[in-house]
Amino acid sequence: MPVKYKKLSWRLHLGPPRMPSILHPRVAAIGCLLLTTILLSAQRLDKGGSQLRALALLELASNGQASLVPIVIKVADKYYDASVYRADPYPMALSQNTVYEAERAGESVGLFTVTRAHQMKDYWVGLGRWQTNSELQPPDKSAKPERPRGPADERPVLRRAKPSPENANAVPPSGPQPKPETPPSDSDPDRPLLRRGQPASAPTSDEPSPATGAAPAAPPVANAVGQATSSFPKVELLAAISDAGGPPPHSYVLPLKGEDRDRYQRRMCQMAYDAIRKFAATRPQHKPADVAALTSVQFRAYNVFSNNEPDLVLTASLPELLPRGAASDFRYFVTLTARVDMYGETRLLFAQVTDSTRLDASPRMELIDVVDAEGSGSGQLLFRRISDTGYSFVLYRIGLDKLWPLFEGAERSF
Repeated sequence: MPVKYKKLSWRLHLGPPRMPSILHPRVAAIGCLLLTTILLSAQRLDKGGSQLRALALLELASNGQASLVPIVIKVADKYYDASVYRADPYPMALSQNTVYEAERAGESVGLFTVTRAHQMKDYWVGLGRWQTNSELQPPDKSAKPERPRGPADERPVLRRAKPSPENANAVPPSGPQPKPETPPSDSDPDRPLLRRGQPASAPTSDEPSPATGAAPAAPPVANAVGQATSSFPKVELLAAISDAGGPPPHSYVLPLKGEDRDRYQRRMCQMAYDAIRKFAATRPQHKPADVAALTSVQFRAYNVFSNNEPDLVLTASLPELLPRGAASDFRYFVTLTARVDMYGETRLLFAQVTDSTRLDASPRMELIDVVDAEGSGSGQLLFRRISDTGYSFVLYRIGLDKLWPLFEGAERSF
């Protein structure tokens, strides 16, 4: 009996038996994994940029006229079509005095301030004042000093400002008259506000000028075979960002030496030709011409993750093989995206092939630019997808082995 009491007392004093020591490394590994996940999530949230970020397309004509086409608005981690988001009647992305920073391959080019919205056939565009970075430079020191600049003036601020008195009665030249806007409350987290410094005062006249821009020309109609009778109007296209914060813009262009660029372009042209041949194999009525016949070749090399690994994009067209002296409007259209890894191997991420008779079912894709629509510091690819009746915008994130669609907008008619 004394022995039993001693054993019982020993067990009560020590409590339950310890877990086998072989489980300790597993528990430690699980704990480290959870801690790493939490830290990465915190970094990802911190890297995600501001809660409200708008992406638009700035169209600059050769005569200086400018117009803005809203594309997408990122609210927290969700993407919405900016052409209809909070439209009353025009979308929130075109609110008066909203400022967009235009970029070329991620590098800042200038600022566009929306002064009014103008309705096209089935969508809205913004008219306003375009100023290049050179025009935004501070005046000479001998001139009258400007007001003191605070921290809020250093970066663009997404803002839905109150209409100025001189523009309060301004309405679009055509289309329904916008309803008066009620100033949003300070508690509204979704109101867009983008301002860099003090925007230039809006013109008081309703007549468009070269500085403010006029209504853009409508894109051309399509002919019977589904190919546009002419290209889009000859304008310069610039991606434009409106954001209260986010990372500062920086260039995504990857500088390549002449021989390296030629080698990558030849490789991409061959990959494009292989994709066209594969597409044409199921349609024997048309046979593609040789790879040397590729036309409208646009090749671009980017560094979207700032890791010096080339991200390559190529768009081109190819006629069909015809007897000598014959003519045809038939064409293939191809868009490729590839990545060169650290070992120098080119990995195909995306391939889109169609022809001029199938644009209704399979639109062709044109690259607009690489842009940081997420506010993460990395670049995404913005395409214009063109069918036989209209066009739309698509936004892709570049992955390790494929492109991930972030946003696909509704089609807008020609």
